[in-house]
Amino acid sequence: MKQHRWVVFICVFMVGFTIKAQTQRTEKRELTIENIEFQYSADTAKVNRQYCKDMQAAPSAVMILKAINDAEDSYNNLVNEYFKILFQNLNKDERIMIMNDQRRWKQFIRAQLKLYGTFSKPPYVHKDQNQHHYIYYSKKYLEQTKQRLNTLFSFIRSVYRRNHQDAFQLERECVSPLL
Repeated sequence: MKQHRWVVFICVFMVGFTIKAQTQRTEKRELTIENIEFQYSADTAKVNRQYCKDMQAAPSAVMILKAINDAEDSYNNLVNEYFKILFQNLNKDERIMIMNDQRRWKQFIRAQLKLYGTFSKPPYVHKDQNQHHYIYYSKKYLEQTKQRLNTLFSFIRSVYRRNHQDAFQLERECVSPLL
């Protein structure tokens, strides 16, 4: 019985130690452009994979709308996450610019949603076809959110290259041209 308790104690201790070590490793992970690019690829692939899986399993218009809305929510979370990364790497004037840009983008999206909602209802469409219009406009909204994420990521790459120009210059000098 005592041996069993020690085995359980050691297993619980090792699991706790492993979780703590993984948490510290992710907190200390250096924020390099390579790490950001890898994370961006992984994040977008995960959302796309889930979206495709949900769309293939959707038997009805309601389930299709749910899949689209879930993907849009995931992309919107990524927009917020990558906006924070971008914001951390900007100077004061650039932060003001990007905050204003983000505010204008959100206003644009709200206006688009209002417009899409208006044209998805009678008298603009027959009452039996409004779900198809909701799907169409939801996909448009999803594409706009994906486009915003791509724009923010391109800003991050540009800012990182500007902020670490010395490292890129050294990298270019070390690479010898092929003869």
